[in-house]
Amino acid sequence: MNDGFANRVAVVTGGASGIGLAVAKQIAAEGGQVALRDLDAGKLETARTTVEPPTALRKPVSSV
Repeated sequence: MNDGFANRVAVVTGGASGIGLAVAKQIAAEGGQVALRDLDAGKLETARTTVEPPTALRKPVSSV
């Protein structure tokens, strides 16, 4: 039996747009919790509101 991402947490880098955001949405749709990471804090906040369920976390990262 495959439970998808139920009871799992995924950290998605580049999660504010593109493939990263699409992956985050799919993981959340399959029951996982998602921690979004991206350099662009503004886009990250916008992305956070589009991931369902809205329990997704967000955290900007700094460049090194």
